[in-house]
Amino acid sequence: MFTSVNGCAHISHIQALCVEHLPSDATASARAPCNGEYLLWEVRSAGNEHQLCEFSVRENETLGFDADNGSLLAVAGNNRYTLPAGWYRWYRRVPPGETATRAAVSIVIFPFLLAAYGGGP
Repeated sequence: MFTSVNGCAHISHIQALCVEHLPSDATASARAPCNGEYLLWEVRSAGNEHQLCEFSVRENETLGFDADNGSLLAVAGNNRYTLPAGWYRWYRRVPPGETATRAAVSIVIFPFLLAAYGGGP
């Protein structure tokens, strides 16, 4: 699935960076860490990002950047999206509740680790 999105947006609903392409770098690709919606952002300057598109990608499908006859391509599974030279990032949209679940597990485990350590010599 391809969704085109225009405009700048705050990226608080997005998980950690998956793959990044800098203008001075060679192309790089990775495997999608899990099924989900992956968003391609153009970085205009530090802190100024613009969402270009969104693709549904399955776990272990290719996610990243490639080159074809001198053109830069964004790659998401079997999808290819031609890009002008520039700075780009792929992010994964976090499903509702996923971040809260991870934080809750950390908060529950942390007191037990402190109690087990005890601070003794």
